[in-house]
Amino acid sequence: HFYARLPSARSASLLSADKSGFKVLVDGTQEVAIPYPESCRAEKAKDLRKVAVYMHKEAFNGLGFSYKYSHGFFGDVAKIFWGVAKKKVGVNGFVLLGLVGLGSTIMTTITVKKLVMKYK
Repeated sequence: HFYARLPSARSASLLSADKSGFKVLVDGTQEVAIPYPESCRAEKAKDLRKVAVYMHKEAFNGLGFSYKYSHGFFGDVAKIFWGVAKKKVGVNGFVLLGLVGLGSTIMTTITVKKLVMKYK
């Protein structure tokens, strides 16, 4: 879609990658060369993942909110966040973090209600 400027494309398979960009097969029929963005180049094989992630994010952002929503972008982000959070603070720590968040939400709600009642 985004890099190949093919709005009707439904699928793409990676054929190869070199210093100039990715070569993909679009919808099983059309080979397309996609150069790396100027802002993120792949000089070595170890750079390919970083470039692919960068291009993925740039494409989703370029296609807009409704595309992201309809293609599950936000659900994927939530899964990644949950996985990272569990590793960083552990399940018990994450539960504690959730309880702290819930407590602060309750306190904020009570404070707002008091302010509203004060000015009625």
